[in-house]
Amino acid sequence: MKRARLWIALAAVFACGPAAAQMYKCKGPDGKIVYSDTKCEASHTGDALKVTPMGTTKSDREKAMEAATAEKADADKKAAEKAAERKALAKEVAEEMRGQGGGASAPPTPYQLTSADRERIRELEMTTNSMGANSEQKAAARIQIARIKRGDEAKMSASDRAARDSLVTDLSTTDQPKRERTLREIQSKYY
Repeated sequence: MKRARLWIALAAVFACGPAAAQMYKCKGPDGKIVYSDTKCEASHTGDALKVTPMGTTKSDREKAMEAATAEKADADKKAAEKAAERKALAKEVAEEMRGQGGGASAPPTPYQLTSADRERIRELEMTTNSMGANSEQKAAARIQIARIKRGDEAKMSASDRAARDSLVTDLSTTDQPKRERTLREIQSKYY
């Protein structure tokens, strides 16, 4: 019985020994990492070993996810801006078309665009989206698009078209007041 108690006591001492011991990570004089059960001696320079606990720095995956989130936010913002521009343009064209509609009781039959009309609209849309075009050229292009879609362009005579094209050419000048006068003339005559 005494031997059984002795074995239990010895087992308890050996079981607690490693668990109670504390390990220290030290930098040796040659710069190598050494693990010891005693505290590290201060180096001759007095520098302490700085240990960064795991999980405090961002992993590559976390950094990539943050970058992807930022890119998606930028893409969403740009898409929202483009959608707002399209909505504003559609509203503007609708208002322009409503202003010319009058008070007719029966809705007019929509004008059927020809392939030449569609091609001209594409060219004018390129002007409205061009970074090199000035604001007056873009406004004149939007007016022409609305007129083509309503069918008003098809009703114009050749001389009216030539006069309008001459005015549109004048919009490319660098003289701001002249461009503004020309745009007002286009709006009054052809809108």
